[in-house]
Amino acid sequence: TEKSVTGNTKLFRKVVNANLSNVFIKIFPGQHLPKTAWHTSCSDEGLYTANFHSPAIQEKGAIYRSSENGGKYENGLWWYRDERSAKASAFVQFLKKAAANGLVSRNMTKTINGNTLM
Repeated sequence: TEKSVTGNTKLFRKVVNANLSNVFIKIFPGQHLPKTAWHTSCSDEGLYTANFHSPAIQEKGAIYRSSENGGKYENGLWWYRDERSAKASAFVQFLKKAAANGLVSRNMTKTINGNTLM
């Protein structure tokens, strides 16, 4: 069984490889995910962290930060070896909130209509 502090590393790998814009649209039909929703930083060591500023009207400006999922915690932030992993980590936090709000399945792999997210 592959588990991390936040849950399933298998899910994290799916998110890393997913088109996050397509996943977002499946959760919030009719809304899009602009590149400006992502705020990333690169450390002097070449590690990345990311904040996802959800553009969904229903989210009222919610911000999701990279957290856990194999990252390195330093100076109050989680850092990853590449930008895609940092973004995926922040997006997993978004999916967790979407699941808590009943917008996606509890295991964060399907829409409430049963369609596959990734």
